[in-house]
Amino acid sequence: MIRIGMIGSDGGVQSGHAIGLCRILNNGNHPDVTITGIFGDNEEETRAIAEEQNIPFIAKTPEELVGKVDAVMIMPRDGGKHLAYAKPFLEAGIPMFVDKPFTCSVHDAEEFVALAQKSGSLLCGGSYVKYASVLAEIREQVDTTEEMIMSGYVSFPIQLQSPHGGMHFYSHHIIGCMLKAFGHDVEAVSASLVNGKLVAIAHYKKFPVIMNYASSYSGLHAGVYFDISPAIMKPLDYEGYDEKQCDLFLDMVRTGKGDETEELLLSVKISCAVEEAMKTGKTIRL
Repeated sequence: MIRIGMIGSDGGVQSGHAIGLCRILNNGNHPDVTITGIFGDNEEETRAIAEEQNIPFIAKTPEELVGKVDAVMIMPRDGGKHLAYAKPFLEAGIPMFVDKPFTCSVHDAEEFVALAQKSGSLLCGGSYVKYASVLAEIREQVDTTEEMIMSGYVSFPIQLQSPHGGMHFYSHHIIGCMLKAFGHDVEAVSASLVNGKLVAIAHYKKFPVIMNYASSYSGLHAGVYFDISPAIMKPLDYEGYDEKQCDLFLDMVRTGKGDETEELLLSVKISCAVEEAMKTGKTIRL
């Protein structure tokens, strides 16, 4: 039996990824998995999840779950809390899923990864939108085309002033999608904020990728523009990909194979570079 610890109860049973992932893990499709303990900042929300999901142990601190779990899910909405909450599990070499945003600072992300590498703790997570099938289709076009690519495009909503870590709370969705569709060789980032509307450009080695930080969910698209052939522009349909995220996490725990460290760290670097470029008007090199 795989014993899972849930760190973070934001939203309680009313909303949020914590309760959503608990329901997926407890839906009967994972008979070898049990959620044995939960920790959260809000006592009422934490108790509500524990009661609904029959979680037997409510921890007063994350450290109380060390030794009681085989893997953990780091779920607070504010990525600024992730490193502190993950630390005791990183030091114990426990595999973990980390919800987006991985962290809200490059310093935290680098320390997070360094601790994981030192202890052998396996990492996965980030944005579940990055698993949308259209992104793999675009990546195949990018990798196989003999034409010159003029630019790429990804659009996803964002709250620039989110109470959950500011722009980083949703910025990791659009960045995760971009990395899946166009790869990791981003050299620099520039950004422009006009009347509260943000557009950023990731400077890849061979072409730019436009990141449109949309204002509503009508702006979920990804595409690529070619020199001669018609552009490809498709909606981002990510229905059901939170289940896939859970499956990948459990597969990592079962097999002992996890390899998302580079992408998780790069997502933070790009998000912080977008924020700096937006504030300064400068092109920020990674």
